[in-house]
Amino acid sequence: MTLERSILKRLKPHCNPKRAAHDVGYVKSQLPTLGCSIPTVRKVAKQTFAELSTEYSHAQIRKMVSTVWKTAKTHDVMTVCLLYFSARKPQNDLSDWRVLKSWSTRIDNWAHSDVLSDIYADLLERHRKEVYPTFKEWNTHREDWKRRLSLTSLLYYSNSRNNALPVKKILPLVKARISDEHFYVQRAVGWTLRECGNLYPKPTEVFIKKHLTDLSSIAFTTATEKWSKTKKEPLKRARKKARKS
Repeated sequence: MTLERSILKRLKPHCNPKRAAHDVGYVKSQLPTLGCSIPTVRKVAKQTFAELSTEYSHAQIRKMVSTVWKTAKTHDVMTVCLLYFSARKPQNDLSDWRVLKSWSTRIDNWAHSDVLSDIYADLLERHRKEVYPTFKEWNTHREDWKRRLSLTSLLYYSNSRNNALPVKKILPLVKARISDEHFYVQRAVGWTLRECGNLYPKPTEVFIKKHLTDLSSIAFTTATEKWSKTKKEPLKRARKKARKS
């Protein structure tokens, strides 16, 4: 039995058509979903890879999982693949990065993008010299999800970073995507500014004020969602005034 069939065999008893119908609209993937809950998918991933690890090396499992990722026809199975690398983030190395960076081509939804961003951000933190140039390249890529990954993978969530990129490596990539037309890239602009602000509040605030009227509504709202009303309101008024002029 192939790995993909094995995963499907574990998932199918937990299929939920009503959840699947909801998830298609919520995740907005082109792939069908089985409607399995996230705890179920995590449990299946843990069981599957615990069993494989008793017989195969990581390199062998990586090859099998990557094959499934490239050919999987359901959202849930692809999530299981991501969870293999997510569960072993501290052990992922450059040999994993060389495989994982190619996974970006199959991303078509924010849920998978977020999990992969988390994995990428951890690799970036430990292998900055090798990983960061790829994000610079993706920052202007024609594929929308690669542009999104070029931002969300810089920090993912700032509270997970022990050796974050310097602000001078972050803000230029954000600036390049301020006018991006893709909704989820705009979300990434705001997300990255919010997380950057947690680590580098002064330069991030200067950046937001400098580009106040350039930021989209979704980017501005996300970037400043943790700011106090007193701090945010004058900027909102300035944005409104600029739109009327």
